[in-house]
Amino acid sequence: MASIGKDERYQSWNVQIYVGLKRIAGFFQLGDLLRISDVAHELELCLVFDKPHDIGPWQPALLPRDATSCGHIVLDHHNNNPFPTPASNTIEDYSYVFHDPQCTSRDQHSLQDSCIQRADLPRGRSDPRYLEIGKQSHESFGLAPMRKKRRSTSSPTVSRNSSPSNTQTDTPDDLQICLPRTELISLDKARPIIDSFRNNVLSNTTTCVVSGKGKSWCGSRLTGPGIEAAHIVPQVHWNTYPVDIDGRIVANTPNKLRSAWLSTWDSSNGCPMMSNLHKCFDLRLFSIHPITHIIRAFVNYDLIVDFHGSKAQLPRNIDPRALQHHWDMCCLENTPTWSLDSDSSGLSQIPELPSSLLNSDVSQGDPSKGVFPHASDTQASDTHAADTQTSSDMQAFRLNSFLASGATACPPSPPPSEPGSEEHKLWRLGHKVITDPTRAAELWRQGNFDLLA
Repeated sequence: MASIGKDERYQSWNVQIYVGLKRIAGFFQLGDLLRISDVAHELELCLVFDKPHDIGPWQPALLPRDATSCGHIVLDHHNNNPFPTPASNTIEDYSYVFHDPQCTSRDQHSLQDSCIQRADLPRGRSDPRYLEIGKQSHESFGLAPMRKKRRSTSSPTVSRNSSPSNTQTDTPDDLQICLPRTELISLDKARPIIDSFRNNVLSNTTTCVVSGKGKSWCGSRLTGPGIEAAHIVPQVHWNTYPVDIDGRIVANTPNKLRSAWLSTWDSSNGCPMMSNLHKCFDLRLFSIHPITHIIRAFVNYDLIVDFHGSKAQLPRNIDPRALQHHWDMCCLENTPTWSLDSDSSGLSQIPELPSSLLNSDVSQGDPSKGVFPHASDTQASDTHAADTQTSSDMQAFRLNSFLASGATACPPSPPPSEPGSEEHKLWRLGHKVITDPTRAAELWRQGNFDLLA
């Protein structure tokens, strides 16, 4: 699969955000799809800002760098007004600042105003769910089988009377399981699960969920050429599959890891797509909103922009947790600049998407005043309160508990000397997986401090 670099993604930004002279983030806004609350959410998801040292309820805000532009925009998580869409073929630049909410002036603001505090350079947020496109994590290596495409050995010459074969990406005969060992599920048990994924996904619908194309001329008994079964959470990233309603990823226990692997191959984690759109989806160039099912193009690519703002026709069994995982990964892939330092504390809680739906009908307010409609009581009651608060003041939105996986910055606690319950742990020494707690404890006493629980 051809890769798309960070710099190529930046080319689509028609909204750019700066701190001082440093560009820190940006996004592609088209057709008023993103609301101000969406932008506030995504910046919190991707970046960590230190609040001003002065005591006071400073609000994050975006200040236009062009004096002729509209007023500042307070990044309020309840503001359902659309974020201003730049004119065609133009780029709008903003400075990320903090604004004093006691300011009542509607005049054009500047960095010299007493109600404006300059922001320090942010740090990129470290999200344990994030893995590079197509890359497997060290923690998941060798624990469960995956499928891999064989190199084609057929002749490129096609007979005049022959019919085109199914795409290699989805034909089980063209796939082989190739990993050195499995600790969660045997190859014999895994193979039928992997091989049945395509048929299970296409049993719900055989038309592309994005374009609606692919209606067979032979009725529902045939899936036409070019229609593939796309994973939402990629199979290579199976260990980041959200395992419960709180969006937590797997802990280092075999039962939960096995559940994550099985969920990745469940039909609720797949949907039919045209092959070209499937590639764009895997490259995180567009995503489907987990609540509204609205399609969002993250880059200005005409192949996907044609569907930007339309609603995907998803099967009823699609897992919204998988959709949110893909949506968040697209934000992390396309919003922040790559050159920022990473925040060493990491993400301890998953921010929930803004409570109101994208492009919902809401009363209009003044973005510069910070007076906006509040989130619905129904959705507010469905989430748990955050137990902790990060340095970027995560009180601004509702949070769910989140468990990080695998390695820590400090050596882990020594393994227990006695076997635990069925939820026993796995330990890793390099690429070797240790399942026996007694053996793990012995290796620990021998000074193997790189042993990861």
